[in-house]
Amino acid sequence: MEIIIAISLLLLISAAYAAHSAAPWVPTWNKDKQRIYKLLDLQSNDKFIELGCGTARLSKYLSKNTEANINGIELSLLHFFFAKSKTIFTNGKKFKVHYGNLFKINYFDYNAVYMFLMPEAYEKISEKLHKELTAGSKVVSYVWPLPNWEPEKIDKEVGRADIYLYIKK
Repeated sequence: MEIIIAISLLLLISAAYAAHSAAPWVPTWNKDKQRIYKLLDLQSNDKFIELGCGTARLSKYLSKNTEANINGIELSLLHFFFAKSKTIFTNGKKFKVHYGNLFKINYFDYNAVYMFLMPEAYEKISEKLHKELTAGSKVVSYVWPLPNWEPEKIDKEVGRADIYLYIKK
């Protein structure tokens, strides 16, 4: 019984830390996945990462609909294990989920990024992405705009969240 309690506490503390770090777990709406897919326009040679992927619903969707290399990163152990299990039932070579802190990885190898975080996290990650992404990289943010970036396009639909597309200059 003590082991179950210890594991439960570890998972809860991890989820709380992840929520405090960038965002609580609030998934991207299923009805918006197609809009995001169209904005990203991923090609087979693209390397994509979903920041704070949670249960990796969007990453899994993208992996089924594109030949691009799809990655997710998650800090909550509970959500990471759930997301990692999804890679078993898909092409694991092009869909991977990593455990880690999105503020501590490097983005030099990626050319497409998606995020649905809290506005405070956008402030923190904005400069890092600007320094590490190569020119022409795509960044898509859900709900809130990315500070100090000029959107290339804003996908607006009545009754739905705004989705911002940025191209790194």
